[in-house]
Amino acid sequence: MQRALADDAVVCLYDRAGLGWSDPAPWPRTASRMADELHELLLAADVRPPYVLVGHSMGGYVARLFAARQPDSLAGMVLVDSSHEDQFQRLAPFEQRTLGADRSKLRALQRQLRPLGIVRASVDLGINTEPHRDALRECPADLVDVGVALALTSSHRRAVVQELLGFEAGAAEVRAETRHLDTLPLTVVTGGSTGREQFGDGWNVAWQGLQNELTRLSERGTQLVADHTGHHVQHDDPALVAGTIRELVEHVRRRSSQARAPHS
Repeated sequence: MQRALADDAVVCLYDRAGLGWSDPAPWPRTASRMADELHELLLAADVRPPYVLVGHSMGGYVARLFAARQPDSLAGMVLVDSSHEDQFQRLAPFEQRTLGADRSKLRALQRQLRPLGIVRASVDLGINTEPHRDALRECPADLVDVGVALALTSSHRRAVVQELLGFEAGAAEVRAETRHLDTLPLTVVTGGSTGREQFGDGWNVAWQGLQNELTRLSERGTQLVADHTGHHVQHDDPALVAGTIRELVEHVRRRSSQARAPHS
């Protein structure tokens, strides 16, 4: 997806602290700290505003907190199947395995209790295909092996566990600190039920409702529902997400040009 946009704009993709090739950062890993780290990263890299921020899943929390703390630096925002601060309570009745925020804590505990050496051995022997399935769902085809290798590092697992444990706190931060985006151009791209069939139709209807609420964060908010995809819309249909971002960037540029044009 980033490659498709490279000819149209300066595209910056980064790994949050501890993930991918990024160095680890202090505990706790909360969304507000991640938003501050993103701001520091952009300053250090001399990437100058205004920015069009794109946030997927928990990255939606980060984008919204960044907007609350750096409102003058944003020109637009795209939220891709973004987390919603009320999802724990609203989705809990449809999640049979565990309820609300406890689901994130259980996933963190499950990851932490599995000895990493045994996980690596089971992957090498072909017994455990979960990391490969995850990489196929999240990475471009030519980077799947790299995605598996990174997922099996201790720093990556530690960062994932820390983020899962901080997920509920991130929702509270978003609820307390974020505000209406006024007329900031906002596009909400919502994934469909692919890969989430186990939750049932009720879960998907509730998720669609939460996503629709995100469009109301701005007077210029719009929603695009990609029924043929799942949570990782940018992987399932990268052209769709790239085109959505490109359209918003072009819209921002047109508005900027009109604002600079002399008036008779």
